[in-house]
Amino acid sequence: ATRAGLQLQTDGATNDQVIILPHLTSGITGWTNVKWGTENQVVWECAISTAASITDCLFWAGLKLTNTSTIATDADQVFFRFSQGTDTYWVVESSIGNSDTATPSTIAPAVNSIYRFKIVIDSSRKAHCYINGTHVYTTAALTNDIDFIPYVGIQDVGAGAAQTMVLHYEKI
Repeated sequence: ATRAGLQLQTDGATNDQVIILPHLTSGITGWTNVKWGTENQVVWECAISTAASITDCLFWAGLKLTNTSTIATDADQVFFRFSQGTDTYWVVESSIGNSDTATPSTIAPAVNSIYRFKIVIDSSRKAHCYINGTHVYTTAALTNDIDFIPYVGIQDVGAGAAQTMVLHYEKI
């Protein structure tokens, strides 16, 4: 089935990635002046579709400080992640002051499926995480005044083959 959105496809070598992110160079866009901080009750969401195969795929989407799917890189973050061969379900990855927490949901990724991810940071700086409208996790209070950056990515994790997904929308 044809679905509207941006098709993200890796080049076909092991560990290739495609990442959607805002332009971060100061003075080029307004992005670096916008404060999507943990103290500002931020709401982020996106929708993706998986392809006919999710074998050897790593999907990740959410709020981070750097453009990597590696969990231990960012001291503070909240994002959704699934790595075929490692995870059974979508996992909410959160880090608060370098303390990393991986919380599996009960939602298993499937081929040719749409997933809507949503993170709502409340006035107490707790992130409420949803997949397809189902609440799957709430973090402890996030570190105060951390300005997150939204990222969505796909990575090949071993096949050395092109991996594909569709990004339908992303908003913050």
